Formats: sequence, structure tokens, C-alpha cells
Amino acid sequence: MAHRTVKQESGLLELHLDFAFFGEDGEPGNTIPVLVARERTTRMTMASAVASKSTGTFIVRRVVAFMRAVGCEHGDVLRNADQESAITALLTEVGRVRAADGGRKFITESSPVGSSSSNGIVERAIRSVEQQTRMLKICLEERWSCKIPARHPIMPWLIEYAFVLLNRFEV
Repeated sequence: MAHRTVKQESGLLELHLDFAFFGEDGEPGNTIPVLVARERTTRMTMASAVASKSTGTFIVRRVVAFMRAVGCEHGDVLRNADQESAITALLTEVGRVRAADGGRKFITESSPVGSSSSNGIVERAIRSVEQQTRMLKICLEERWSCKIPARHPIMPWLIEYAFVLLNRFEV
């Protein structure tokens, strides 16, 4: 898989993260939490379904792998997220793992509480991944001739595949 990377000489890379819930409207309990990240310069996106909004080792390793893919594993990174405790804990753990691997500065910039528009980069990424996932899900439902709930085992794969398609083909 070819990745667009940015040379570290160009300065600080910006990593924007937020949680979203994918699922059908009007179906309580039928949503799946998804962590979405977007690097501002390359516009590369990562989305990964998680069991809950927590700092499990899977999601920490997933974010670090995404940082490696966009070329900001060891350079200086500005991390931008809201002040939600789950995101703060996740970013703290990512910073710890990254520092243990030789990463440089990991600067935190938090958006104001309740202001999703100030983190518009990741909000747009969430919308794109959600739309792409919905399109893939609808196509699969038509092919299988059945309804696929948000908690179906195929959904984490669809979410991951949606961001791969966006990274490769989004204009």
C-alpha cells in the first residue's frame, strides 16, 4: 500500500482525533464506537471500530501504526482533539508508547468543550468515513439480501476498508 508522506523538515505534523458512533438512527444500542484520525498535511485518514471508548492496547497500537504510515512516528506532532476524557487518556497512552519508541515532541492542543466546529478537520473525516461505510453496507445488504446491524461482525472490516478507499481515491 503506497502512502503519501511528508518530510520532517516541513515542520510540525498535525494529528486530529475524535470518537464517533456509527449505526442506524432510531435504534438505541445498535451503534458501534469508531475512532477516527486525520493528519492535516497529508489528509490521510484512519478509522477503526473499537469495543468501547477506552485505551485498549489495540487502539493504541492502531494509532501508532497510522502515525508511522503518514510519516510522523518519530518527528514532532501536534495532536488536536477535544477535551473528552477517553480521547485524553488515549492520547496520553499513545504519547507514552511513542516516546518509548524514540518519538520526539507530542504537543497537545485541545479544542474548547462542546465545540465540534473547532475540530473541523476530523469532523469532516468522520462524515466521509461514515458516508463511505454506509455506501459499502448498503451494497453488501443488497448483495446478501438482508439487513446488516451496526454490531454485525463485518462492520469493523467495512469501516477499515472505507478509510482505505478514501485514502486512495478521495479527491
